[in-house]
Amino acid sequence: PNTVGFWTEELPVKEGAKETIKIGKNNYRIFVVRRMALFPAYTGELVIDAAELDCEINIPMFRNTYDPFPALFSDPLGKTVVRRLATPLVTVKVEELPKTGQPRDFNGLVGQFDIEMQPDKTKLKTGESVTVRVTFAGAGNIMSAEAVNSPFPAEFKIFSPVVRYNVQRDPSSIKGQKTFEWMAIPKIRGEYGIAPYSFSYYDPALKKYVSKQSAGFTIRVDQGAVGQNDTTVFMVKPILPAGLKSEADKPGRAERLLFNVWTFWISFLAPPAVLWTILAWRRLKPKMQTRKSKRHVKNISKISLKSLLALAERLESMKKEDVYAELRRILLNFISERYAISPAYTERHTFDVKMCQAGVDSKNTERVWNLLSRCDEMRYAPRTDHAETSADIKSCIRLIREWDGKNILSLKEKHESDNCQTERH
Repeated sequence: PNTVGFWTEELPVKEGAKETIKIGKNNYRIFVVRRMALFPAYTGELVIDAAELDCEINIPMFRNTYDPFPALFSDPLGKTVVRRLATPLVTVKVEELPKTGQPRDFNGLVGQFDIEMQPDKTKLKTGESVTVRVTFAGAGNIMSAEAVNSPFPAEFKIFSPVVRYNVQRDPSSIKGQKTFEWMAIPKIRGEYGIAPYSFSYYDPALKKYVSKQSAGFTIRVDQGAVGQNDTTVFMVKPILPAGLKSEADKPGRAERLLFNVWTFWISFLAPPAVLWTILAWRRLKPKMQTRKSKRHVKNISKISLKSLLALAERLESMKKEDVYAELRRILLNFISERYAISPAYTERHTFDVKMCQAGVDSKNTERVWNLLSRCDEMRYAPRTDHAETSADIKSCIRLIREWDGKNILSLKEKHESDNCQTERH
């Protein structure tokens, strides 16, 4: 059947008849042909279309006792006809999750879950790599689990995470694990505390939100080989007995005079020089920040475009739901890095307000939201071919390429954007 509006997972089916029931005067055997788990992506009334099945039915040929001749030429096994059977439409009413008590880090997980964070080592040297695995495990829509932020501090060079799945489909449930692996290389020696990783989900059995977090740990980084991320400088000086000085340590008259002259001029010129440096820095700081921001935006655009092109090359070898999940992640990372908007703002009203406050016009905001909605819809109910999926990737590439330098508000829109949040309310 057509399951638009649902994320579907196929469940195993046992072969053979399950049971026999009697309807009226006839006995019927029940066969399970297909079993699916449906996870709704929207609230309200969703309709599951009819499931159709072509069956071969044997109709016995009844004999006329008064006319024996037709029975001689009829098939004793009966007549076989093909009939199409269809189930009635099923309407499912999906209720919205409660807003009261909803944690900020809730991202749509429903079921019973747990989390674990484990490093492959806690002692290493600068230049070596360490891998931290964040694993979500449980029963429910485990594929929707997301780990947005890296657990490493800024003193580490962090690489993009690798996502691994291990989903088990029982006849009545879906459970498994989703693991995010981060690899990083420390730049500076020291001891670094890795904070616990927390997340929230809605437990339908308890009818409330549950928040859990993993255990934290400490990583100790020692100095690696000399010349490898080593900024320590060693000074070699001869050790003399106490009270003695070498000839090089005894200043002459010219050196003492020069020292006094330099001390005078430094103490005389230092305050104006410091004051001038502070004033110059205050004037140059906005320009430097603007240039840095432009370079950052350009780098983020290049990284996002490179990821989208790589996704387009792997399109044939990936599932459609995985393609749209990766496309959604790339687009959210682009928005988050460029405008400092958290990927957690996935409600339309909050998303529009944050984009307006970041200085994005309504046209581009609408384009981004349509792409995100398209990704969510295709993740849970994939029904497109590779041509449409490729077109969606190209739309995202076109959006990022056209966006640079073209989403700045005009003077009139800038004046109106100061009250954008009030207007949207």
